[in-house]
Formats: sequence, C-alpha cells, structure tokens
Amino acid sequence: MLKIHRTTLPDYITSVNYKAKGMTERAREQRRIDPRSLPSNCPYDHRFHTMFQFDFYHSVILSKDPVVAKSQWIDWDHVRKQKKPSLDIAIATCQRTGVYRLMELQHRWNSEVIVQFYATLFVEEEPRHMH
Repeated sequence: MLKIHRTTLPDYITSVNYKAKGMTERAREQRRIDPRSLPSNCPYDHRFHTMFQFDFYHSVILSKDPVVAKSQWIDWDHVRKQKKPSLDIAIATCQRTGVYRLMELQHRWNSEVIVQFYATLFVEEEPRHMH
C-alpha cells in the first residue's frame, strides 16, 4: 500500500497555505474553477494538474490528523435518514455515475488515492455535476 506522500518544492517556489487566516474564500474561489479548462501548471508532482490542487493537498488535506478518516466507506441508509436535499442529489449522482456500489464497499483503501481524490475533486455549481 502506498503511503501519504509530501512533495518537496524547490526553494524558489512559494506554496500557498490554504489553511491560513482569510484563505477560506480564496480556496472556495479556486474550487469553482474547472481545472480541465486550465493548462497543466504543476510540474513538481504528476498527481496534480494545477498548483492549487498541489497546494490544497499539502496545506489543507495533509494537515488533518488523521489525513483520512477511519470510515472509508458510505453507509447509504444512514445518509438517506438525514433527509437532506443535497445528500439526495449526491446519492443520485453516485448512482448515475456508477460509483454508488463502490462507495459502500468496505475495504482497506489506499489512503494516498483517497486524499489525492479530494485534492482534485471538482463540482460544477450549475448544473451540479461532480468530476
């Protein structure tokens, strides 16, 4: 199993700390930009298309302890009982895209792949689509 990996940047590159005070809105703005519409600008780590993804991964995701929650599967019955429209949309999206059954699978997941997924996830606002 792969372990969580932190890339070392050259000294002349300044990374952005998205956990710093006042950075929440900037991170939200960056999350609204479809990375597929941008040229690749992250030559330091092949896992990321943009430097935002790279910086978000290092400053936000890797700062969590634990980096990945122990429960790495979805209990759909529990989610449905929440009776929230946003969760109903998420359920429908997972069913439509074919990941519903995969997300309820209980398995020893690769933590590196999970944190990479969250660093690179893009959700279109209108219409609401996950990529």
